[in-house]
Amino acid sequence: MKVDLDLFEPFDGLIEIEVLGHTLQVPDNNCLLRSLQYVAGESIAYGRFCWNDECGNCEVTHQPASGAPEVVRACQARVYPGMKIIALGEEIQIELD
Repeated sequence: MKVDLDLFEPFDGLIEIEVLGHTLQVPDNNCLLRSLQYVAGESIAYGRFCWNDECGNCEVTHQPASGAPEVVRACQARVYPGMKIIALGEEIQIELD
C-alpha cells in the first residue's frame, strides 16, 4: 500500500526514531501515530484508533533521553529526532525487520 502523503502535517524531511530497538525513518512535524503509518501503512490505517486522545488504543512507552519511561498516546505525542519507543500497545501492529 502506498501511503497518501496528504494525511500528514507538512514536513521538511525524514528523521530517525527508534521503535523496539529498530531504527525507522519517519516524517518530522507529525504525531507519532501518523509517523508510524508512514512505515506501517495499512496496519495503522485500519487499526482501531480514534486519533483524538480518547480511546487509549495508541498508548506507547517512550524513553526520554533523561528521566523515567513515560506512557504517552501516539496520536498526541510529536516525533523528534532520536525518539525512543520501548513498548507498543497491542493495537499498534507494525512489522519490524
